[in-house]
Formats: sequence, C-alpha cells, structure tokens
Amino acid sequence: LSIPRHLSQDYKKFRYSLVSPGGSARKYGGSLQGLLDAGIISFCHNLATPELPLEGNARSDAFKVYMRDTGLLVAMLDEGTQADIIDGNLGIYKGAIYENIVAEMLTKLGHKLYYFERNASLEVDFILRWKRKLTAVEVKSSDNTIRLSSKNVGTRGNVDFLPLYMAMFLTPDRV
Repeated sequence: LSIPRHLSQDYKKFRYSLVSPGGSARKYGGSLQGLLDAGIISFCHNLATPELPLEGNARSDAFKVYMRDTGLLVAMLDEGTQADIIDGNLGIYKGAIYENIVAEMLTKLGHKLYYFERNASLEVDFILRWKRKLTAVEVKSSDNTIRLSSKNVGTRGNVDFLPLYMAMFLTPDRV
C-alpha cells in the first residue's frame, strides 16, 4: 500500500498515480472502498469551503487516507521504525505519524474527517464541528504549535493549545 508514502508528502491528497504509474480510481477505487469497509482506513474529505454543514461541503473526489490503527501504519514502514520512534529519529514521518494518531483518535470518537486545502498552498489538517462551532485542528510535530502539539495546555487569543493526547477530548456534538 502507498498510504505511508502519501502521508509523508507535503501534499497529502490521495493520488492514485502514487500507487502505480497510470493508477486511477477505476483501477484502485474498489480496493480502497474494501479497506474502508473493513475498518482498516479512514477517508478525510476536502471541503470545497470551510463552512457548516461539513458533509454538504465535502468533495468526494479529493481526500486523504489514514490508517485506523497507527500501529499498522508503523508496521508498514521499514524494519527498525519502532526503535526510531523510541529514539526520536523519525525525520519526515514524525508529522505523518502524529497526524495519523490524531485522525485515529477523532475517528474512534465518532468524528467524520474533513480537511481544507486550497491550491496546495493553504491546508488545515482537520476541520470538525466541536462545541457547536466549526473548529480547525492543526497537528504539529515541531515546536511551532497552532492547536494540537507536543506542548502543554494554553490559550493565546482565540486559539486553544492542547497536547496531542488531548485529541480524545474533542468529542463530537450530540445535539
């Protein structure tokens, strides 16, 4: 599978051409749907506009793919990756693994996954309805924190800063 390769890219939109040259939805769409139906992957759909209702603004032709089990994602990488994680030597995959962990938590909490990207120059990792509002969730593996990061809880202006593990508290609205 090409999921680790997709997640390591700056441009994370799923591209069938990364699966194989000349790859297309016609050729691989059924396989992706099978993995989705089996609960192995989750789709994160791009929003045409970052507005509520999210599903009404979702683009079915533009999506990212995440593993529903980050352990499986790590197992798909090179032998020794587990030791690299413990040693903190992840390179470009650090952000991909963090982002997958948050996607996994949000999915298990019952959120449908959405993101916003415009012209490959502006991207918000996740957009969800939280506390009855449209909420942008940005996952950063570096010290340049925006919303979810390895830093402690804090607030600056209208932005709440939460540690990565607190993504489990971003429960969906049940109104």
